[in-house]
Amino acid sequence: MLPPQQGYFTPNNTTYNATFTITSGYQSYYLVWTENNQGCISNDTIRLDFHEMPMPDAGPDLATCGNTIQLNASSSYPGYWTSSNPTTTYNPSNTSLNPLVTVLLTNYTQVETFIFTAYSDFCTNHDTVIVTFSSIPHAEAGPTQSVCGYSTQLAADTIGSIASSAYWTTNNPGVAIIYSGSDPLPWNATAYVINPNAFFANTDYQEVYLSWYVQSGPGCQTYDSVKIIFHKIPDAYAGHDTTICGKNYYLNSTPSLLNPVGMWATLSGPGTANFVNPTHPQTMVSVTQY
Repeated sequence: MLPPQQGYFTPNNTTYNATFTITSGYQSYYLVWTENNQGCISNDTIRLDFHEMPMPDAGPDLATCGNTIQLNASSSYPGYWTSSNPTTTYNPSNTSLNPLVTVLLTNYTQVETFIFTAYSDFCTNHDTVIVTFSSIPHAEAGPTQSVCGYSTQLAADTIGSIASSAYWTTNNPGVAIIYSGSDPLPWNATAYVINPNAFFANTDYQEVYLSWYVQSGPGCQTYDSVKIIFHKIPDAYAGHDTTICGKNYYLNSTPSLLNPVGMWATLSGPGTANFVNPTHPQTMVSVTQY
């Protein structure tokens, strides 16, 4: 090695195929190999041109919800992006360090490899980033339902979007959701009132909101809600059968609801039965014939 150049040989400078490492910067180095046979000396010189190797950084592996993401490479040399997906587009171009890339998704989760290659006049080097794309799912929880009773079948949908999993939640602890179907997505689960007596203890009906969550990949989720109105089933009681002297009688129905809405009507009998207030549970009825 000719001064002022500096470097070192590994394992040492007497090894035929030693490795030479520079310590005085990128430039041309002249190395001299000398052979000595009992004082009979010969040498030869080799020129080595050392150039800096680009060291690009494509950034950490990424995951996104949708088919678009911004890549973020760092490099002191120019370079370009390439992809494992031929549908990839780059905005503004694949020579940008931070392009916005868009790919065509055909699966609910899709893993793509992006390579940033940096180059100088003599050297190239690259780094790789892995991106997991998850299709944005569509959640449709179904129409509002008004239920006379304590259970109903739900009717959710994903409207043709790609989904890997889904689940229901409720805003009311008195309502549970069960699913016993074979489809991977519980779109037609059953919502039911766990304890009707407690559920309707202070009301004749309750509005419950159920949420339908749909996932297509890690961190890629959407939801929709549906309102279910559960109405207490009335238990009509018209009173005891009785015998009347005369043509008038005060009825004595016992409502089963807190805010009942009912009506008296004639089922059978001679003549006509006239109700003073047919919607009142304790109204008076008058008949025209015995």
